[in-house]
Amino acid sequence: MKCAEHPQNDAIGKCADCGKEICSLCLTALADKVYCSSCIDKLISHNTEDEETVDLNKATRKKTVGAILLGIGIVGFVSSIGVMFVGCSSMTNMDDPEHMSIVFIGFCILMVTFLILIVGTILFSVGKGEIKKAKNQNISID
Repeated sequence: MKCAEHPQNDAIGKCADCGKEICSLCLTALADKVYCSSCIDKLISHNTEDEETVDLNKATRKKTVGAILLGIGIVGFVSSIGVMFVGCSSMTNMDDPEHMSIVFIGFCILMVTFLILIVGTILFSVGKGEIKKAKNQNISID
């Protein structure tokens, strides 16, 4: 048998994808299979496109999760300020443990809210940057 691409060369195997006879110049071994040059090019380009689409989808998820966390953080911030205001305004005596615990709870909510806002901002910014980078490389979401 002769090679489909190089008729002057003897074939040493068949492409696992298309079945063409291939010589040692055309042969590429991958995962215990042999492929011709055109099929290996298709495999490589297909895998690259899939990785780029996955990266863009991950970036979109990061941006979405970041936006949700920002929304939760803003609601938590306003709520914690309200709880602290109610706790402080209803205090008649600074030694009143009930009102001090309300202020402390408001303060704890405020601290957790700041962490949520920071994480949300980071995720949103990173996701937005990755999407912009992907769009500059002309990658589309399927």
